[in-house]
Amino acid sequence: MDDQVEKKNLKIRLPIAAAALASSIPVLMIAVSLKFFTSINDLPEYFAAAKLTLEGKASSIYKLPELFAAEHQLFPGMGTRVIGFFLPPGALPLLLPLGFMPASLAPFLWTFILLLSLVASLFVLGRVYEVSRMHLFVVALPTVALSGPAYEALRIGQVVPILLLAFSLALLCLKQESHNKAALGLSLFILKPQLLAPFVFYLLGARRYRLLVSFGVLVLIYSITALGFVGLQGYVDWAHLVANPANVVFMVPNLNPTVRGQLLRIPAVSGAATPVSLVVLVLVFAFLYVLGSRMRASKDWLSTGVMASMPLGLVSAWHCHVYDLLLLIPAILALIRSPLVERVPTVTRMASLGIMALFLIPVYVHIHYRYLLKGGMINAHFLALLAFALYTGTLLVRQAPNPGSH
Repeated sequence: MDDQVEKKNLKIRLPIAAAALASSIPVLMIAVSLKFFTSINDLPEYFAAAKLTLEGKASSIYKLPELFAAEHQLFPGMGTRVIGFFLPPGALPLLLPLGFMPASLAPFLWTFILLLSLVASLFVLGRVYEVSRMHLFVVALPTVALSGPAYEALRIGQVVPILLLAFSLALLCLKQESHNKAALGLSLFILKPQLLAPFVFYLLGARRYRLLVSFGVLVLIYSITALGFVGLQGYVDWAHLVANPANVVFMVPNLNPTVRGQLLRIPAVSGAATPVSLVVLVLVFAFLYVLGSRMRASKDWLSTGVMASMPLGLVSAWHCHVYDLLLLIPAILALIRSPLVERVPTVTRMASLGIMALFLIPVYVHIHYRYLLKGGMINAHFLALLAFALYTGTLLVRQAPNPGSH
């Protein structure tokens, strides 16, 4: 009897130990990368914006020379490196807490906040999609930890783990029909509004007007508060900044795993990148609106919206880096827990594992650093995301109720 208990305990301990070891690898890599903070991390742009706002100098944020001077004053080790701040003024109220951190501790505190947000989001999503803690520990956590998007987000201090947590909490609130709380979570996407826009169009089609009104009120509050910081001229300066083609270099759009990003990598068609990607984006918005209207009375309206809007939205986004693909996690979990997965042929499931491997370290590192950054023409991450988005979208269309069947 004792032997059976011991064997059972061993079966539990071994996977957990393996998962812990797998998760520790990227943590160690990120810890090492902190030594190179000033040459790789994006925190200085957020930190400088917060500090300038607290000092009453928010009007300088969208004037690049003045922003760069503040970044170098706060982080002298940056040398000649500069980072532009392109977030809309409405994001400033959310970034203000950063300004209270000592500059010497900010890199460590910021990385810890991002890591904690990423882990917490997985457990929130576990509640949303009823995934056991064992599966979260043994499968989800190490898989995410070993992914290129998670590694990049933590390594360079991007805000997307916080957005993932906000989105996960919003989904949990929607599942519990707490619309105002859900709107609060979604409102954090004022940091990167282009990433939430597809889901908003789905919500419009699904007629979740109460949620959208609450969301709009919160965004308006942030924007009015920011108006007090930067003034009307600050909004004008921001518009000029993001519209200036000379500033595109700071955004590196040709690295995006998107339609626009891929077209920019092909010299023969790069000139058509803007009009083609805009047409694709409009078509995606229209598709999500129609899908939302067809699913509005379905009990699966929320999971369908997540599965459709995130993959399609990210691949068609005007601006989306690899680290932003962390927002695919809810869609992947929703699909795994959906009856739709039973319709997926075994061959397709196996192929999906191969596609997923493209985003895992060290395959991701090889593709990104040794191919794409060296001028490679075809972005494998874009192709993988496109395949996932189109296949998932096709599955969802087939199961959606026909128009007029409500």
